[in-house]
Amino acid sequence: PRYTWLSLGLVFVGVVLITGDGLLQPGGTSLTGILAGVCSGGVYALVLLTSRGLRQSVGGFTQAIWTAGISSLALLPWALYASPLAIQANLIYLIPAGIISLGISTLLYFLALGRTRAQIVSVVAILEPVFGALIGVFFLGEFFTLPGLIGCVLVLGGIYLITR
Repeated sequence: PRYTWLSLGLVFVGVVLITGDGLLQPGGTSLTGILAGVCSGGVYALVLLTSRGLRQSVGGFTQAIWTAGISSLALLPWALYASPLAIQANLIYLIPAGIISLGISTLLYFLALGRTRAQIVSVVAILEPVFGALIGVFFLGEFFTLPGLIGCVLVLGGIYLITR
C-alpha cells in the first residue's frame, strides 16, 4: 500500500521513543533486552511465514499445541537453572501466566492467522509495545514519559495508516 513505508517509519520511531534511552546506551541490560526483542521479532516473522504456509493443512489449534511444545523445549535449559524453591513459591503465578501468555494468546494468534491476512495479524502484533507500556503504567506503577506517550501515539498512527 501507498503508506507502508511511512507507517513503518512511524512505528519504528514510536518504538524507539517508547523504549526511552535504552537504544542509546552502549551496554547494560537495556541493550541486551532490546537485542533479545529484535531476535524475538525475527523468530516471530519466521513463525508467521511458516504458519501461513501450513494453514491449509494444519489447523490453528494444532499449530498452537506444536508451538507451545517446541517453545517449551527450546526454553528448557533456562528453566533448569531456576531454583526449585523459587518455582514452588511462585507456582501460583507461573501456571496462570503460562496459560494466558503462552496458551491462550498463541491459540488466538493461530486462529486469527487462519481466518485473516498475515498483514492484518502483523499489524495487531505491532500493538505489543503500546500494551507493554500500558501494562507498566497500570500494573507496575511506572509512569509515562512524554517521549513514551508520543511513541505510543506514533505507533497507533502507523497502524492506522497501514490499515487504511
